Amino acid sequence: MRETNFISQNKEKWGEFEKVLAAEKKDPDKLSNLFIQVSDDLSYSRTFYRNRSVRIYLNNLAQQVFTSIYKNKKTRTHKFREFWKDELPQLIWSSRRAFLVSFLVFVLSVVIGVFSSWQDPEFPRVILGDSYVNMTLENIKKHDPMAVYKKMHEVDMFLGIALNNLKVSVLIFLLGLVFSIGSVGFIAYNGIMVGTFQYFFYHQGLFAESALTIWMHGTLEMSAMIIAGAAGITMGNGLVFPNTYTRLQSFMISSRRGLKILLGIAPIVVFAALIESFVTRYTELPAVFKLSVIVFSLLLILAYFVWLPWRKSLYGFAKPVVEAQLRPEGEIRLDVGEIHSNGEIFKNVFGLYRKRFKQFFFCSLILSVLYTISVLVFLPHVRSYDFERHNYFFIAQLFNYSKNQGLAVVNLILLAAFFFIFQYFINREIKPNEPTPFSWNAVLPKLVHAFFLSALINGVILFHNGWSVFLLIIGLPFVFLLNAAFQERLPEEKSSSIGRMFNMAGTNFWKFIGLFYLLAILVILFFLVLDSPIVLLYFEILSWNFQMNLHNFHTFFIAFSSLATILGLGLVFPLVMGGMTLLGYTLREINYATALRKKIASLGAKTNGKK
Repeated sequence: MRETNFISQNKEKWGEFEKVLAAEKKDPDKLSNLFIQVSDDLSYSRTFYRNRSVRIYLNNLAQQVFTSIYKNKKTRTHKFREFWKDELPQLIWSSRRAFLVSFLVFVLSVVIGVFSSWQDPEFPRVILGDSYVNMTLENIKKHDPMAVYKKMHEVDMFLGIALNNLKVSVLIFLLGLVFSIGSVGFIAYNGIMVGTFQYFFYHQGLFAESALTIWMHGTLEMSAMIIAGAAGITMGNGLVFPNTYTRLQSFMISSRRGLKILLGIAPIVVFAALIESFVTRYTELPAVFKLSVIVFSLLLILAYFVWLPWRKSLYGFAKPVVEAQLRPEGEIRLDVGEIHSNGEIFKNVFGLYRKRFKQFFFCSLILSVLYTISVLVFLPHVRSYDFERHNYFFIAQLFNYSKNQGLAVVNLILLAAFFFIFQYFINREIKPNEPTPFSWNAVLPKLVHAFFLSALINGVILFHNGWSVFLLIIGLPFVFLLNAAFQERLPEEKSSSIGRMFNMAGTNFWKFIGLFYLLAILVILFFLVLDSPIVLLYFEILSWNFQMNLHNFHTFFIAFSSLATILGLGLVFPLVMGGMTLLGYTLREINYATALRKKIASLGAKTNGKK
């Protein structure tokens, strides 16, 4: 049939379909019948008029149905404003006891730091370190006691301080996992440091000058620390005081509250870093200006974090915060035929992870033991590495191939095993009723895919230059989405796996990027905790119970580090894989609406049966 005849035969039907779509009140029976007919016309045009405008027209017409059903679920444009205006003050008020505890612990710790420094002149060296004390004494002799704030370039200093303060705040929050005690302890340590620092300058006769200079940025900086402590205590209280919930359910609720409170420190940390980098360095500024900055910062914090929550509690909050509905424990709903928001995918992947945690843990443990043995036995040069602390728990050294390229082979096998084994368990959870063939023909393609993905990651790392980190940051989302594209091929998808990956990424690019980096932030936070002194304490305890010479001690340290790092990597790997796999099904459904077509077709069949 010629294209013109095809159009003339069906244009009235298409026009009627447009009118039904444009109507405010749509007739579902009529819509389903017309949609089925338009879908048939679209399939016909794809076969015979692939490069003609009629196919594009029909594709857009069909897509309007998907858009009207799924894509119009938009969040309110003022949701961001509501968070800062009403939700966060309400959360602060409900957690006011945690804020009070965090503040009192900080103040008491400052007093302890001052008192200890007064009693023991050497105490500042214990807390602040000899190098800092000696450097400051040299600056005092040069009549520039605040010279430490002038050494770095403004922009470099801003980025370094902002990232460091965010890291400290997040660490204070995460230490709340230790039943709130971790956050309290970290706040106490920082308070003692502040008290010691301030008394040191008082002892040198520089109290006024140091206080006016330091507290220009310190007012916001310490406030952010106290708020992070309150967020950590709020989260930890869910574990300590579960009330009528199970301990896990209580923790899920309290961790959401704490995380939202933690978000409130982001602008504070940024402004504190801006002041410290661009203003504090000008120590010759008038005292009136410095005092004005301090007072303004203090009033700003008190107004938002104290007065506003109190005032809103008196007159009532605009909309009470409703806790998320918790599913019964063990219940998990993974309908890959539906379109899910990133928030829903985020919840579902944690449900999947919780349900399959035993498999993920034992597989990670076995692989980490085999990895450690392989590295120590077959790559003896690794035992001579000078491992550094506070480097995401040695992960950088284990993926540094400049010293020993044999690590690339071991890591190639490791990551391939991660992709292959974890994806098996994820698929079993997503589609539990599907039979799993164990024939070599079924397993071989999955192994090839796993090694291909591992080779992509290790190939970038093998370059070992400044571009490697950049390419990993940009490319890792696409690698995990490519893994999702490997899992299943829909009848509508004619392109290769790489083509399907780019098709899915282009369907909703920001949805894809947003989910990946949200999961990546969780991974970074996990390694921040793993990198904390609390975890290294286990190594210290082990070392106390084994008498070893220096060589054996170093080997034991590397073995412990490798085991803990790979085990940690294995525990977070399926979280990212699961999230991107679920996202892949959502992006495919947005693009092809396979499940939606089946639902509409079944609805139309039922309607026709009634008629």
